[in-house]
Amino acid sequence: MKYCFVIIYYCSGETETNSMDVLEKFLAANSKSEIFALLTEQCGRLGFDYCVYSPLVGGRNAEKVFKDGAQPLAGDSLVEQNTFVDCPAPWLQRYQEAGHAIKDPVMKHVSRSTLPVFWDDANRTEPGNIVFGEAREHGLAHGITVSVSVPGGERSLLSLSASGRARDADAHRLTVAGLAQLTIHYVHESVRVVENKLYEGSLPTLTTREKDCLQWAAIGKTSWEMAQILHISERTAVFHVTNAARKLGAVNRRQAVVRALNLRLISP
Repeated sequence: MKYCFVIIYYCSGETETNSMDVLEKFLAANSKSEIFALLTEQCGRLGFDYCVYSPLVGGRNAEKVFKDGAQPLAGDSLVEQNTFVDCPAPWLQRYQEAGHAIKDPVMKHVSRSTLPVFWDDANRTEPGNIVFGEAREHGLAHGITVSVSVPGGERSLLSLSASGRARDADAHRLTVAGLAQLTIHYVHESVRVVENKLYEGSLPTLTTREKDCLQWAAIGKTSWEMAQILHISERTAVFHVTNAARKLGAVNRRQAVVRALNLRLISP
């Protein structure tokens, strides 16, 4: 199963009612850079300062968030992996290096529930959690996370974060949740469409074994584990994954899996 999430860090301003104009533009985007620009524009229209969009391969492998293996990645190196990052670089690096994804109460919540979670509520269930503490140190004090299911059995996650005092009015909570759901749907769909356009008329042909290896990689299996499951050598498993990545124009295993999923070459 493939997961995607958007994180939008809220700092100031009021939500605008004409944000649908930008949402409709997402579907006409012709490149990932255009999607990124529209996403940051949408954030500005809604009164937000920072945003992060990233597909998550294998929802139970939270340690892979924003990472290529064990190496933390800078925001500008993530675009080809369909990850758009516009948030404080020190926080992105710290989140990766500290392995916060597997300690984050919000990530734990969305792995088992589609109900929205307000960060203040989650923080009360785990007082003193290091992730919330360090987030506040980087100016991210309050937030809400909403996860939604989309066609194809995939799932998306959207977080909104505020550096100032949280607004607790029920009407405001409902408004933010609705806008979050709309935005993630449009961003997710636009990325899928752009991925498909990259291969119009020349869809890569993967062998059965290459598809098998990518399918197992999608749920976080290592090359050694693939080898045991498929009754092949670890070297052969690496060979098939490398070949599949080359055919897909991917720079690493994670990107190969994302592209294969988007092109429906393997199942989510």
